Amino acid sequence: MRRLFLLTLLVFLTACSYQVKDSLLSLGYSEEDAVKIRELDETVQPYFESSYNKELLDVINEEGFISSNMADYIKYLDYGDIKTVINLVNNGYFDNELTQELFKDKWFILDNLDLYLKYGEVISDIRELVEYVNTSAYLKGYEDYKDADTEAGSLIIANKLSYLGDYVPDDLVNVDGSYCMQDGVMLKSEAYEHLKQMFEAAREEDYYFYISTAYRSYDFQKALYDSYLLKDSAEVVDSYSSRPGFSDHQTGLACDIGMPSFKFEMFTDTDECRWLHENAYKYGFILRYPEGKENITKYKYESWHFRYVGVEASTYIYENNITLEEYVAYFGGNR
Repeated sequence: MRRLFLLTLLVFLTACSYQVKDSLLSLGYSEEDAVKIRELDETVQPYFESSYNKELLDVINEEGFISSNMADYIKYLDYGDIKTVINLVNNGYFDNELTQELFKDKWFILDNLDLYLKYGEVISDIRELVEYVNTSAYLKGYEDYKDADTEAGSLIIANKLSYLGDYVPDDLVNVDGSYCMQDGVMLKSEAYEHLKQMFEAAREEDYYFYISTAYRSYDFQKALYDSYLLKDSAEVVDSYSSRPGFSDHQTGLACDIGMPSFKFEMFTDTDECRWLHENAYKYGFILRYPEGKENITKYKYESWHFRYVGVEASTYIYENNITLEEYVAYFGGNR
């Protein structure tokens, strides 16, 4: 009687196995796929039984796959390639609350996860933490710098961590005197064309402002920086002026905009200044050193310093209230 029962049970289980196999084959899985799925933990098999799923097949075929972690793999698949997700889940990265919050941030970068976790011990605000790490704000300005990417076009960055050396833009043009406070002002040609469009649009609304300075050579910036050192300490000067080779002006894409009868600080509260802040992005320009972003740009707020980055980048930067550093860090300069 016992032998008959065991035989009956074996036949039943075999029949069930073939039934599952046949149902998987009908969904498009191969014989080999079906065998592999049947060998999985019974809690995992239902993921494959409603429809053919190539992505989940890739998961179970990936080295390091653990059947009991399947639900977590699926939960976090959107956070990176399959190999990376499996590694993160297997090593418990998603077990802590900080990691879960980090993955919700719009500008989270997976490659920076270890740094987020490191500095998250002292920076509790997630948005501030992501900004801090993405822009390498933990590095020391003028000490931990790298050579600037001079092939980045309108997204080239010059700051305390990005050194231009004696770089000179190859397509500088003279700005027409009707747009300047002085002679000899130059910009890269693309930036100049967009600047003219912006100035003319403003003048149609009866707003008039002018460029004080735009492109500055390495030598010019050195002379300017040295002159500031005659009245302020290096620490103070570094908060408002760039050292030679690190200046945004040297890119040929930046300009200081104001009014002849106003000092820059006075320009801040004018209607002209407000027009620029609200409309410059339409012409490819951004406010380079915005208020509240000093921890990223490493410079004081300058309401007059505008930088050409192209209309696509400027629109995104304006609409999301981020800096050029954040934009390039997240999109790698190629959105």
